[in-house]
Amino acid sequence: MATRLVGRWCRRRLSSEAEKKKRRVSSYPEKKPSRARRRRVLSDLALRRDTLEATASKSGRTIGLKASVVIERTPVLMPDPEPWEEAMWRLQEELAEHDGWDYPEEIAEPMRFKGPEDLPFELASRTTQADIDDDRRSIERSLVKSLFLVVKTPDGWRFPEAVVEESDNLHQAASRAISRTCGDNLYTYIMGNAPIGVWFQNPAAGKGDLYRQFFMKAIIVDPYNTGTVRLVDTKVTSDFAWIHKGEFPDYIADQDHALFLDHLLG
Repeated sequence: MATRLVGRWCRRRLSSEAEKKKRRVSSYPEKKPSRARRRRVLSDLALRRDTLEATASKSGRTIGLKASVVIERTPVLMPDPEPWEEAMWRLQEELAEHDGWDYPEEIAEPMRFKGPEDLPFELASRTTQADIDDDRRSIERSLVKSLFLVVKTPDGWRFPEAVVEESDNLHQAASRAISRTCGDNLYTYIMGNAPIGVWFQNPAAGKGDLYRQFFMKAIIVDPYNTGTVRLVDTKVTSDFAWIHKGEFPDYIADQDHALFLDHLLG
């Protein structure tokens, strides 16, 4: 009897604590204005999308689906340390030097590290030849940043894309976009079957079909062993570039689209 009463009391207590925690989380004040700003931006974009869809339906133009692939080469090197990180490293080296006095010399001496000049090999430069030449077709540039593949089409610079057919899902359309645009040399992996974002694509000329563009995320699996981009049809895609987020304004003319991509890619 006593055991049942204690068990019932514990369940009620846990339920009460969970309810209090739920109320605290739901009423927790917003501390990051960037999220609020992001919601406002996405709300404005959704309103723009709804307006364009309503305009398209009145004009009799069809609305299709496209799958765009955001192919990312993740950072190869760690970013340059902040000044406070370097100061912390120096402090830790001094502490380790003083702690070494408590050990016999034959143990403490191998533990002491004076600098890169004591290494038995030469450190490679963090700046590559592609950085010096500003070769944006090379994947071996900006090693501390993420690079994204864009291709040049008659309508401007875009991510590799393909129309979603009736028998397709987004993952299949994204795979076709990579192979038909970049060839089969890239060692990529499409991350999941769900898109990371959607954009309503409206042709600037006001003619032709409208497209709802779904973005799929893919990564270069091994930057050192992957092949190069081989443009399959130069009439459709005449050039390509590996760019980081800071270079998007040089390639994306639509400011709303560039802002959307900036939020989409974090």
